[in-house]
Amino acid sequence: MAASFSRDDVLNWATRANLSEESIRSLRENEVDGPTLLTLSKQELQTELGISSLPARRYIWDLIMNLSVEL
Repeated sequence: MAASFSRDDVLNWATRANLSEESIRSLRENEVDGPTLLTLSKQELQTELGISSLPARRYIWDLIMNLSVEL
């Protein structure tokens, strides 16, 4: 399911997951879609998306891993 997410689907997912406005804005600005989301690395969350908060990165990473398991 997540593998077919559009960019809008990713933003809706991020909003439902209560991600910070900063994180949602970063996903939007970087045009992250489902395939991109599922292949992000922990490092890219910080370096490419600019998510500086460790707890935020861990939360997002856990959410991504849960999406991967659902496939």
